[in-house]
Amino acid sequence: MSFVFWEDSAVEDVDNMQTTVNPQYHAAIGTAVAEIHDKLTRDPVGFSESRAGGFRIIMELPLAAWFWLSADGGRVNVLHVWFVTRRFRSP
Repeated sequence: MSFVFWEDSAVEDVDNMQTTVNPQYHAAIGTAVAEIHDKLTRDPVGFSESRAGGFRIIMELPLAAWFWLSADGGRVNVLHVWFVTRRFRSP
């Protein structure tokens, strides 16, 4: 189990969505935030993909989040969250 810490930048990202994203998505955003937090608490590696520089990404539509995981896996720092409308496939 990991401790999940949401950096101010990630909290601001979510807060800003309340004014910039169509209101029809507000409930889905709230649900996605809760799911991201839950998944990162339970298994941050299993629910995410690795990225360069030791960072990771998790998707829970309609959101994606960029985070850092401590070497021992005990701490997750959510750094950035953004709104997506679909999952993209790698070429």
